[in-house]
Amino acid sequence: MSLKFDDQGAPFIEVGPDVCLKLDLSEYDDDAECVRKAREELRETPEVVQESLRELRSLLKDEKDLNVPIDDDKFLKRILRPTKYYAESAFEMLKGFYKTKANKNFILDDLSANAIKVALEEKVIQVFPKRDQHGRRIIYMEMGSKWNSAKVPFPELIRASHGLLTILLLEPRTQLHGFVFVTNFDRLSLAHMGQFGPKFAKITLDYGQKYAPIRVKAINIVNNAKLFNVMFKVFKPFLGQKWGKRIHFHSSDMGSLHKHIDASCLPTKLGGTLEWPEYDGKVLVEFVEHYQWYFDAKSKMASLKFDENKAPYIDLGKDYCVRLESDEYTDAKSKEKATRELRETPEVRAEAFKELRRRLQEEKSLYVPIDDDAYLVKFLRPCKYYPDSTFALMQRYYRFKLKHPDLCDDLLPTTVKHVYDEGLVFFQPLRDQHGRRILVLEVGKKWKPSKVPLNDLFRAMQVALEAGMDEPRTQLNGSIVLLDMDGLSLTQILQFTPRFAAMAVEWVQECTAMRLKAIHIVNNSYLFNMLFTIFKPFLSDKLRKRIIFHNKDWRSLTSHVDPACLRPRYGGTLDAPDFEGNLVGELLVMYMKDFELANSYGYTKKESS
Repeated sequence: MSLKFDDQGAPFIEVGPDVCLKLDLSEYDDDAECVRKAREELRETPEVVQESLRELRSLLKDEKDLNVPIDDDKFLKRILRPTKYYAESAFEMLKGFYKTKANKNFILDDLSANAIKVALEEKVIQVFPKRDQHGRRIIYMEMGSKWNSAKVPFPELIRASHGLLTILLLEPRTQLHGFVFVTNFDRLSLAHMGQFGPKFAKITLDYGQKYAPIRVKAINIVNNAKLFNVMFKVFKPFLGQKWGKRIHFHSSDMGSLHKHIDASCLPTKLGGTLEWPEYDGKVLVEFVEHYQWYFDAKSKMASLKFDENKAPYIDLGKDYCVRLESDEYTDAKSKEKATRELRETPEVRAEAFKELRRRLQEEKSLYVPIDDDAYLVKFLRPCKYYPDSTFALMQRYYRFKLKHPDLCDDLLPTTVKHVYDEGLVFFQPLRDQHGRRILVLEVGKKWKPSKVPLNDLFRAMQVALEAGMDEPRTQLNGSIVLLDMDGLSLTQILQFTPRFAAMAVEWVQECTAMRLKAIHIVNNSYLFNMLFTIFKPFLSDKLRKRIIFHNKDWRSLTSHVDPACLRPRYGGTLDAPDFEGNLVGELLVMYMKDFELANSYGYTKKESS
């Protein structure tokens, strides 16, 4: 038995006369029976399909952190068909699927042909070449004597089944008809039983029942004995009513099985009449490998990569990325701007460095690397190379850290990674039209204070701005903050006190070595106005003038920020894919040594504030 290819280069496994395993990727528009079934069971009519696609796209556009191909009808139909074209149900299922994936779930993590290779080679998971009498794909699983659980642990078996189903779901007919499972527990042993813990059982069933975009029409259990009944008790508490009704127990009664699946579709080992040699597992692996492109396409979400200089960056695809830019600017436009706005000339620089070093040498209790030009310039540039102003800023910057150890000690990406994991703080891939860094803070409905206390959120903001402070272009051009308050609740407002507000405003106005050019507040409601009154008394005129309220007026926002730099949900045209917040944390963790070094600077503990 070997893998073969048809005239169009499509792979297939020939298992007997007129019997082969081959994917049918064509739509069923010209099959009257399929069209009827789709209409009656899935509500699939041209009008419903178009309206559901439109509605699902609208929902996905508003879901800021979910990166899926919303313009791909085939992809969206794969999600809509199992939910009978109810767009909101499809949307919730899709969110659950990708949240499960983001949590490094064993079912979805590192899904590839190679990752499921062993399970396929061991033939513990197979797809029969013939569909059943209702057009359903038949999945066969060996979970008894033929299952070497040491070689293929239960999590790997489940992942392999999901991988195989993922490929089969490329078929529109399978999306319509669904799957039936036959699971053989012949001679289930105690060694096998050790694989089934409640945790794995819950994760597997939650995924299959709630988030997997598949129509599971029946699960047939054969050769189940007393030991199986013990194992089934682990799974039973997590079974929903729908799946509970679709599980059929046949023991060794193959006649009972044939009442559900026609014998002509089953091999002789299951009492069927279909004679075909059992797959060579390696051939099935080869078959799946030819659809590796689909695994790759599903995994082409944003990911952390390294360039030729081994510098990390978040690859978003479509030629977009997020990276920290450590190179000095050498272009004429930036140099001209630096001269005009910052007084940055060789003569001014030399004098400023000299005078600042003198002042720092006299400040005995302040430990900083005074011989490091790259370090000093990140304070000199926002102060336009005035050494007295720069020295005063450095004093305030480090005295703030001394005064607030709970907010500033161990200020490392690893200590605030959970904040980035929640997707609350991240950089836009493009700078604005003035070259400014765009930092987005989502502190409305996405912020759960029980998971991310206010102090941790503030610390994560500091870490992000520390990263920006090291970028020469950001030192020159500055940054803007986009504060998204969508879904702000009273629970979140109650986290803020006047004391915290005074501290935060002091940090922004007096202590940050950053040219903060604007704070754009969007999706602000009347509840935000309550919050803002806590901060308002502490704002200077300069900062107050740089805070701009837009609510949902995207024309107002885009009059300040070029639409090309903003995502569509903010009225922009930026088509860069969204990315998971944890990648920001992972990117910053790559600079741990720099952050650890920065944390070693400052006043000695004896220095009074």
